[in-house]
Amino acid sequence: MSVRRLAEEQFQPANFSFNEENAVWAEATIRKYPEGRQQSAVIPLLMRAQEQDGWV
Repeated sequence: MSVRRLAEEQFQPANFSFNEENAVWAEATIRKYPEGRQQSAVIPLLMRAQEQDGWV
């Protein structure tokens, strides 16, 4: 499996993690979704990640 990177490596972060506050928020957000449907939380999680780091 390959990974497609949209930006050059000097601009694309090698990894990402939520800060402590956002990690708690993310876990609570994921819990709002029914079992087996947690992937539906991806949009609010991406929005929070973008708010935290500026872009994803």
